[in-house]
Amino acid sequence: MFLFYEHRGTDAAEAPERVEGAEQRWQDLAASLHALLKSDPCLHLEAKQWLMNSISDLDMARYGHPSGHSDLLAQFIPQCRADVEASTSDFALAATQAIVETEPATLGPVLSRHPAFLSRCLRRRPSLLTWFAAFHPDGLQRSGMGAQALARYALAQRGSAWAHLVWAGKHAQAPVAVAQRPHYWCELDGAASAAGLAARDPGFLASPEVEGAVAGGTLLSVDPGFFASVWEQQGVWAGQKEGCAPFPWKRMMSCLTSQVMSKTLVPSCSQSLVV
Repeated sequence: MFLFYEHRGTDAAEAPERVEGAEQRWQDLAASLHALLKSDPCLHLEAKQWLMNSISDLDMARYGHPSGHSDLLAQFIPQCRADVEASTSDFALAATQAIVETEPATLGPVLSRHPAFLSRCLRRRPSLLTWFAAFHPDGLQRSGMGAQALARYALAQRGSAWAHLVWAGKHAQAPVAVAQRPHYWCELDGAASAAGLAARDPGFLASPEVEGAVAGGTLLSVDPGFFASVWEQQGVWAGQKEGCAPFPWKRMMSCLTSQVMSKTLVPSCSQSLVV
């Protein structure tokens, strides 16, 4: 892998002999590995795992940053595959979205620790507020994570929070009523209630109830494309901007390379190695 990246990163106009030497070493190594793998089909699974581990362990700060070798990974990401020569911004957005889609449980805790950033996301994309509205007639245990967080916060802070709840039924419900008849929560306009609390109650998004629910990652799954665009615009790849939830891109890129290799490149390599 080192030889491969070294070759792709060399400027032919400045060092033609280096390019030729690196390519020859790569070709020799590839030929040796191919011959070895064809000699024993039992080595296929071991070789696939070795390849995935090697790529995942690369120093992504050097090799995975979009400003460098974006075309190497872009061809394995569905959003970029149609255009292998994807621009840096195209690759950064596609890679970030792939990470958000596949690792929401890992990114959830990052988002949950930054309520101000979460608040800006909710204002920019109001449709995310539906996450707070997934109440189930059978009670809170079967409701969505956001709905559970909203209900539990409203009950715990009913002295100040209950007045901000918006009810879609004929009349507002009292705390004692929903405690005795949990299906009454279905009459709550969860999206409007969450929007009101986020705007008027500074403790809502920073509360243990909401923080724990957001940490589960399900909010990210509501609109992974939006969160990917926000993180990419806020400087995931070029240095984080102040006030943005830090995106652990080095760790996430390692996960991404392992996933795209196991789903795309490795199977094709395996098929080509069948004797």
